[in-house]
Amino acid sequence: MTKKCFYQIDYIDSKEQANYIATYNSEELSKAIEHVNVLNNANMCLNKDTYFVLDKYEEITEDEAEIVEYNITNAEPLYDKV
Repeated sequence: MTKKCFYQIDYIDSKEQANYIATYNSEELSKAIEHVNVLNNANMCLNKDTYFVLDKYEEITEDEAEIVEYNITNAEPLYDKV
């Protein structure tokens, strides 16, 4: 059985709290990646303590207990590299 996935952009604030921004379906993955990259590039000019991540979620059925998630971009602030 193939599971459907969706992708979600979250804003990670300076307190490491995730704030929902947008959701994309699996056909929109390239658009989601483009959007999270644009947001992170703009954010680097404004703030070194926050960033955006793109998470992948598998669609769940009523038989499953919880969502499986992981950060597919492995985002980290650019300022950590400088």
